[in-house]
Amino acid sequence: MKKNLIPLMFFAAILIIAGCSTVKNKSDFVKLTHSEYEELVSYARTSIESMPERKVSKTEKEYVTSHEPMFRVNYTGDKEGKYYLIWDINNSKSIQCQGNGYIMDFKNSMKRVSVVSIKMDVTD
Repeated sequence: MKKNLIPLMFFAAILIIAGCSTVKNKSDFVKLTHSEYEELVSYARTSIESMPERKVSKTEKEYVTSHEPMFRVNYTGDKEGKYYLIWDINNSKSIQCQGNGYIMDFKNSMKRVSVVSIKMDVTD
């Protein structure tokens, strides 16, 4: 009799464990609100404005302040994930802010602010 109960108890334990676990789809994660997005962009702009002029010129800083960035995020949790804010200054230069983690924790999640220059060699 006991031998018959062991597989039944094992099966019941598996059902209980599987029933208690919840896995969210990416579409179910809580995303940033518009005001939270604006806070993130404001923090990024402040970081860029504090960069030395040898890296980001005054004109480029003005561009960042007056234009909206391209915002890409891959959510891994509620308001959490890997994100990018990108300002395309011109065809050969962009300013990018990258982050990973809880997005609303700007100081800890924003890992890198970089200026990317692409030199194009146009030859006939």
